[in-house]
Amino acid sequence: MLFFPVKDIYDYFRAVLKLCEKSERALKLTTDALELNPANYTVWQYRREILKHLNKDLIQELQKYSVDFDIGRRMKVDLWAGEQDKSKVRRERNLGKEAEECACSNVVTLCGTYHASLFLRQLDCHGNILCDLTNSYSHLEQALGVLLFFSVLVVKSWDECEKIHKYSTSLAISSVHRHHRRVLVEWLQDPSYELSFTEAILSQDPKNYHAWQHRQWVIRTFKLFQNELQYVDQLLDDDIRNNSAWNQRYFVVNNTTGFTPDVIERELAFTLDKIKTVASNESAWNYLRG
Repeated sequence: MLFFPVKDIYDYFRAVLKLCEKSERALKLTTDALELNPANYTVWQYRREILKHLNKDLIQELQKYSVDFDIGRRMKVDLWAGEQDKSKVRRERNLGKEAEECACSNVVTLCGTYHASLFLRQLDCHGNILCDLTNSYSHLEQALGVLLFFSVLVVKSWDECEKIHKYSTSLAISSVHRHHRRVLVEWLQDPSYELSFTEAILSQDPKNYHAWQHRQWVIRTFKLFQNELQYVDQLLDDDIRNNSAWNQRYFVVNNTTGFTPDVIERELAFTLDKIKTVASNESAWNYLRG
């Protein structure tokens, strides 16, 4: 759906929103709209209103979007794997400073996508300031269109362009989709899927920020601290330098027993034992300092 008519979809959506229509076709429309721009908070909010109005199966909704947390990590790996080759192509084709900066820019992590017909217009308006837009969300949205346009020039491959599109939209999903999932879990008052859901992501990407944020919210909200230290120990056995796991250990202790004298003694012994294993482990030293 990379070049789907965005204007048409969002014209229909605005009409449905104005009429407060909450129907199956409106729900399908929100699905199409979110595929084109997964960072649109209004569409997510209206989708939730429709779900509630139609009394839809919220478990099914959770499952529908379960994969989206992890797509970003996989796309990031794929993109970085070919970064040297793409850099070489950029140099050989001499696309200019703006093109190279655009293709390497991090704006893709913050925004959705625009219709292909807008690419050149956005290039004319914003092409020279792409790398200075970190404080402007609206400009970042526009900049992504230019980024996708340049990706075609740089790699001459629609497959690669689509890969960048999927990566960018999946990362945009991360924050707004996390909120969507949180609301659904609150409605259900059932966190039973969430720990295994985040574990599946963290097994592939142990430092996934959005997965950790969601996991901490679930644990704190539903008081699921019981087995979390064992889970953290498992992660540290796998990678003693996993700073996210050390942070999670602090989160669990701080929200359960607190750092009483007995707990401090236990944590000192635990941390010093890990430092003996890898003396240069900065994560363990940071935890030791508190």
